[in-house]
Amino acid sequence: MEAVINNIIANVTYNFAYNDSNHPVTIVIKMSGSTDGTTYSTPVAGAVQFFGSLKFLKLRLEFTGSDDKAFVSIYNLTVKLDVKRDLDSGTINALASDVGGTLVTFNKVFKDIDSITLSTKSVTQPITAIYDFVDAPNPTSFRVLCFR
Repeated sequence: MEAVINNIIANVTYNFAYNDSNHPVTIVIKMSGSTDGTTYSTPVAGAVQFFGSLKFLKLRLEFTGSDDKAFVSIYNLTVKLDVKRDLDSGTINALASDVGGTLVTFNKVFKDIDSITLSTKSVTQPITAIYDFVDAPNPTSFRVLCFR
């Protein structure tokens, strides 16, 4: 990951097998995050955690055996990082004098945009709204055009 990403949900899964089920092992997952690779948050227990900003993730599995004969095998360890979707909305006046459309600037910072939805508030006649959006990383704006 080359950049700090906001609103990350980290999910850790794994499979395990006891050598002997009469001697179980308790497994605790702890995660901590960092935006600079030097300073990390305090490790928190839990297989699913939310990070407001993240560039680096530390994962620790702590094993506690029931006795000195406890043994466990871990396999298929998977760490899945999901970006929490965010919504931005607002109201603008699309003006006929705006050549190429009225510029709309996002209120939030996005890495990518899934979709744009437009609606009009005309009470006298139907108006069709369209948008001009260039899908590129870290978008900041798009343009709106309205037609009768």
